[in-house]
Amino acid sequence: MTFTTMLYDKPIGLFDLRISPLPVGGSVLDIGFGFGDTIINFSKAGFTTYALDNSQELLDGLTSRVAKENVKMTILKAEATNIPLPDNTLDLVILTEVLEHVVPYEQLVDEIRRVLKPGGYLILSVPTYSTEKIYTFLNKDYPKNATHVNLFKKSYLKSMFAAHQFQVVKVKNENFRPALYWVFNAAAHAQHNYVGATQSTSRLARGFDRFYDWLNSIRIGYYISEIGRYFFAKSQYYYLRK
Repeated sequence: MTFTTMLYDKPIGLFDLRISPLPVGGSVLDIGFGFGDTIINFSKAGFTTYALDNSQELLDGLTSRVAKENVKMTILKAEATNIPLPDNTLDLVILTEVLEHVVPYEQLVDEIRRVLKPGGYLILSVPTYSTEKIYTFLNKDYPKNATHVNLFKKSYLKSMFAAHQFQVVKVKNENFRPALYWVFNAAAHAQHNYVGATQSTSRLARGFDRFYDWLNSIRIGYYISEIGRYFFAKSQYYYLRK
């Protein structure tokens, strides 16, 4: 008798699991989870979830959210380069907007590969090279304010991932609206905290946000974003398979 593994292949937020289908109820780790929206959504979709960070403030915030939303999750305090999980444990690791902050990023990639099951996926995002250059041109202190220590080109990342024995399945541009939003904030020298939340915004940025909300309310914003991400995206999402 042949048993077929049921696969989950629907998008969850910006994560297109049609590209990287996972076993239903599979195991997912989010490293540097920010405010926790993504990993909570994976929990609600029935996955076994883990969240990892070294910030007690963020860990406490996620613990509170998990309790309020009544989801199950294992929350880990650790460095991303030393994940406290056994080899070949996970079906998916999520790493959104983290690699640009980490000095030993190749060590991190190797550590993620260690905990992934054979055939498991790593989905990561990094800021696009072009937008980072624009923001830095508008505000020379932007990389320091954003705590970005690395700037990556797609060609380099693809070769680096291949050298660490990951198959690059797909690369997608995402986040057209945030790309434009940060043009205004970079020009205004806006400050933001270590998870990317804006601490101060320009009047133009606030006006742009209200205008885009209106576009979304009449269902035009979605189509503009879908077209715009091909030409001016803040992030590139890499779908990698071990």
